[in-house]
Amino acid sequence: MYRVLNEINVACDLSDDDIRNAVEDNNVTYPVMQAMGQSHREEYVKYVLPFLDNERYMVRRAAVQSILNINGRLALDELKERERRYDISELDQYCSDRLLLTVAILHIEKSIPELKEYFASEEPHARVKAELLTFYDRGYPYSESDIDLIVYCLRAFVDNNLGWTKRMNITDRRARIFGATDSLGCAGMAENSVLEKISGNLGDEICALYEQLQEMKLGSNVFGMVCTAQGMQKVYALRILKAIKNKVKGESRKIFKKVLEKWDISIADLENISQSAE
Repeated sequence: MYRVLNEINVACDLSDDDIRNAVEDNNVTYPVMQAMGQSHREEYVKYVLPFLDNERYMVRRAAVQSILNINGRLALDELKERERRYDISELDQYCSDRLLLTVAILHIEKSIPELKEYFASEEPHARVKAELLTFYDRGYPYSESDIDLIVYCLRAFVDNNLGWTKRMNITDRRARIFGATDSLGCAGMAENSVLEKISGNLGDEICALYEQLQEMKLGSNVFGMVCTAQGMQKVYALRILKAIKNKVKGESRKIFKKVLEKWDISIADLENISQSAE
């Protein structure tokens, strides 16, 4: 099943049968288009492309997301053609099509090392760099290299150690930290999560960042953190749960308990077990 948003932004679930029926009936709707992206089936790209010209920004954005979820290279020419329609000045605006398309094209054309180099640079249009992680969302086919990029950017936002991040206002920087954590959470909730393969320095860095965020006054995306833990190996999952155990509530608490059950651990035992795991 694919969790998507309907026309009034309410979550709903669609199946592969729902997608096939929509294609057969020539009735590919906004929710079906999102499900197509999450299916990762390349034959669906042609059904997603018309949504790039929808009158609503959220639909156009979801279409770009679906294309990247499937295979961005299959629609690179279409994305570039639309990018040329907008003035470069729009790269400095929130929620602009030029910004959206430029970030997508960067992900298609550049390697992860190149994206990291670009992110750390002082090239103009800091908004593009700030939005570099925006498509790491539900349904994205995460690789270990993608996780490396997210963690690299999250570290820069947390430490505020780049020239252009130092010029960000605190509200915007908090939003980027929240978004990066959410991206890791989406990776953690995916079936056969790539986070299960993460170990060594990268696994330790995720834990260290989450622990550091609990000590800072930058806000804490507990839901994203517990979702990250859900996909990670035991040693890292326990470190994350230990760091956030006093802050989980609501939906976050449900996932928190689910992760504890996965490893057959009680909340009371978490402190000692986490210490030994480290």
